[in-house]
Amino acid sequence: MTCDLNGLIPPIVLPMRPGEEIDHDSLGRQTTSLLDAGARGFWVNGTTGEFHSLSAEERVSVVSNVVERADGRGHVVAQVGAPSTREAVRHACAAVDAGADYIAAVAPFYLAFDHRELTTYYRAISAAIGAPILVYQLPQMTKVGLTVAGVVDLASEGAVCGIKDSSGDLAWLRNLIDTARERNIELSVFSGGGATIDASLLVGARGAMCAIANLMPHHCAKLIRHAGRGDWEGAASLQKEINVVNRALTLPGRTNWAATVAVYKYVLTRQGLIDGDTCASPL
Repeated sequence: MTCDLNGLIPPIVLPMRPGEEIDHDSLGRQTTSLLDAGARGFWVNGTTGEFHSLSAEERVSVVSNVVERADGRGHVVAQVGAPSTREAVRHACAAVDAGADYIAAVAPFYLAFDHRELTTYYRAISAAIGAPILVYQLPQMTKVGLTVAGVVDLASEGAVCGIKDSSGDLAWLRNLIDTARERNIELSVFSGGGATIDASLLVGARGAMCAIANLMPHHCAKLIRHAGRGDWEGAASLQKEINVVNRALTLPGRTNWAATVAVYKYVLTRQGLIDGDTCASPL
């Protein structure tokens, strides 16, 4: 299976009603709005989708909703990461049944797993669905992350076809892209950081899967188009505007960016794109 993902793939924010039930009507509107703004697909059940607070049934319902609303206009990538391989495999199989085009997985969290355990985890998920998956590299949240060699080895085996790198380490990302090229191994790389979209594209990323795209999809899509034409000055100008907004959204007193999902929901509600700004407790 070749990964034909490219361009802007927003990790969609998950609207909730006051009782913390999923607001499927708002989710559908948000999906359509992002497609109209230039999104080429969606990353669902990610950090901005508060996957950590959802039941297995709720995760599946999110995938089904976005698949239905996308209606072939964009690929749906379902993030299925879990603390155990068994649970991640169950989520992966359910997401495929619900119509997801691609499966992605954050590293198993809570325990500090070693390299062998991490690669076994990704191989098992890929084997369960009979197709390569995408790695979600987020070591600041999971304690662990794959090495460059680990990602490339998994890609060479056909267990992995791409990666969303949200580590914020541009040197690591560049090393990964260079290593895959040197070994002539196909690997689709995406930036997960909204502050470095242009730089990631410059070193070889195929697109962006950044949370800020929920609020500034036109800017992000336009930046990617500028980069595709080699207009790096235009891309840098848009990146500067995105970064101004990113900094303004930071929650005072919070050092971890993940809590900013609450701010995203507030802004989307004020814009009329979703009906309410409820987050899953205890956030």
